[in-house]
Amino acid sequence: MSSGDTGRGPSREDILTEIGEDLRRRRMSGDLLPSFERRLDDAFAAQAPDSDKGAFRAVLEVAERSSHVDVEVPVLSNIPGGQLAKGALRKLMWWYLDYVADQLTRFGSATTRLLQMLDDRVSRLEGVGGAADAAGRLAPPFDPAPWLDTVGAATAGAPGPVLHADCADGGLLRALAARDVTAYGVDTRDDLLDRAAGTGLDARLEDPLRHLRALADGALGGAVLSGFVDLLAPPAQPRLVDQARAKLRPGGVLVVLGTSPEAWARAVPVAVADLSPGRPLHAETWHHLLVEGGFEKIEVHLGEGPDGPATFAVVGVRAS
Repeated sequence: MSSGDTGRGPSREDILTEIGEDLRRRRMSGDLLPSFERRLDDAFAAQAPDSDKGAFRAVLEVAERSSHVDVEVPVLSNIPGGQLAKGALRKLMWWYLDYVADQLTRFGSATTRLLQMLDDRVSRLEGVGGAADAAGRLAPPFDPAPWLDTVGAATAGAPGPVLHADCADGGLLRALAARDVTAYGVDTRDDLLDRAAGTGLDARLEDPLRHLRALADGALGGAVLSGFVDLLAPPAQPRLVDQARAKLRPGGVLVVLGTSPEAWARAVPVAVADLSPGRPLHAETWHHLLVEGGFEKIEVHLGEGPDGPATFAVVGVRAS
């Protein structure tokens, strides 16, 4: 036993770290392609279709049936004279039990009604999320090529790993790796991620928003958000800036790569425009959001297209 060995087994954090490292190595070695992870997810979903939703509805139905309080207290008894005594007590206490039962029934009915209203709202949000997923998978990948130098210069010396959310086939990750920037990417399009993972990049099959939410505060030295930001609907954008700020270390860099609304409307397929829950914001609006979100040294770079600015990069540094 080493001097630092306490004799206790590995902690939950140690095990999770080891699993995460093994997962990262297998992804980067090409043993675990994102498309394989997608097939595993689909197979699991096929075995448990809508299980959470079904369980919620079943519990809600039980709660609804139980919301009525019955004051018809049973009076049967095996004791001689017991049934008569119970019947008398029930008559004597009827007014009291009926008063209490009426209040409990009102409370139970109101509570189950509230749960039904919440269920309806969540179901509508899930519908919006489904449309956003469909639009995201149909949307052409954002091309970060014009912004490789800008992002590389902004993230050079970042105080921690750099996340590229919506990394597509990993073009930006390769450029950052060539500049010795430690970076990884997440995306939901397994076909594009396979190309990135096939070249040894750390590319993960995860939803960008969920991944960002799950990160510990201060986990990142930089974050590059592209592609999916063009499909967000208000008020998701200011929340996204707040979340990104929380996940960055002091001095960390946030880069938003977006498309001008006019160029986006001309470039995306009709199905994407119809299914998208939101539309792109102008660079000036992102600048405002970063100011409001506590970023400083904010720079706005506009990329010219044939009919005016096509894409842009908004860069901000998290204040200490």
